[in-house]
Amino acid sequence: MNVPRQTPLTARRMVLVADDEKAIQSIVTRVITQLGFVALPVSDGATAIITAAAHRANLACAILDIMMPIVNGIDAAHAIQQLAPDIGIVLMSGAIPRDCADDIAHLRLVGMLNKPFSLKALQELILHAAGGGTYASGNQTPATITHPATG
Repeated sequence: MNVPRQTPLTARRMVLVADDEKAIQSIVTRVITQLGFVALPVSDGATAIITAAAHRANLACAILDIMMPIVNGIDAAHAIQQLAPDIGIVLMSGAIPRDCADDIAHLRLVGMLNKPFSLKALQELILHAAGGGTYASGNQTPATITHPATG
């Protein structure tokens, strides 16, 4: 039997970002690109699952907004982890719904980003999730990404 070899996480150069807010998606995509990764931006959880399946050999991590249309980020994260258990998953949200706590607890998350988050925290978490850096949770810098709804 011919078993496909896994690409080491450090060699994977793609980062999936799923957010239905175009401003957030654009900022996260720009940071991913500045870090030397190829960004795969999508606007809903269903497309995130399809994209993860298509690129799983080269996918370093997935950054998923919790509240998205069609399939939410939590359900997308569960599906992606079933497809490729070694892909780092990061959830982000402006507010985590209380009824999602149990579903989130069953995920193997690399981290969570609360909107608004700093550019430095985003960079560190991407590098950590992709297997190439450390993450200092809660690290805030003056350059913050402001959630469009809050100004």
